[in-house]
Amino acid sequence: MVAVRSDSAFNTFKDLVEASKTKPPTVAVSGLGSSGHMGSLLLDKAGLKNKAVPFDGAAPSRAAFLGGHVDFWMPDTGDVGKLLQDKMIRLLAVLAPARSTQFPDVPVLKEMGFGAVEVYTARGFIGPPGLPREIRERLIAGIEKAMQEQEFKDWTKKMGISLYPAKGEEFEKLAKEMHGQSLMVTPLMKEAIEKK
Repeated sequence: MVAVRSDSAFNTFKDLVEASKTKPPTVAVSGLGSSGHMGSLLLDKAGLKNKAVPFDGAAPSRAAFLGGHVDFWMPDTGDVGKLLQDKMIRLLAVLAPARSTQFPDVPVLKEMGFGAVEVYTARGFIGPPGLPREIRERLIAGIEKAMQEQEFKDWTKKMGISLYPAKGEEFEKLAKEMHGQSLMVTPLMKEAIEKK
């Protein structure tokens, strides 16, 4: 997600993009090579030039952001609930294929007319090559059933986790896309790590 403090002069994602044409804003990320770091690099596709400032984890990056040491922050959805509730931050965009179920009022970049930038932490189950089709289908059905359990839904809501389920060939396609995205930004991440 792209977050600013509630007192920020940046009211929209477009404001950040316009400001970056003069001077790239700084962004707190929770580590070199983190999903937030990847997101900050990919924001270039949406026209937002920025300077990532890496920290050793989510807590230090949040503290630097809230302390006014950077212009914006790239948190995960689970990091923002209380801050939003206390009106300490504003969310300008979510870097996902669709609006977050937890924060439905926050737009995705493509619907604002910017390039689609999607960064999220994917988790999946894989099996060995040649796994019999009936076992594969049984595993998929079991996982889908578990995701429908109320206890699981309550936990994801409590943790602020938005889910974008994919299965079978759809998950394989997603994994390949994410791998390609990672390869695209790897040289930039490597350069940032070497500078540190």
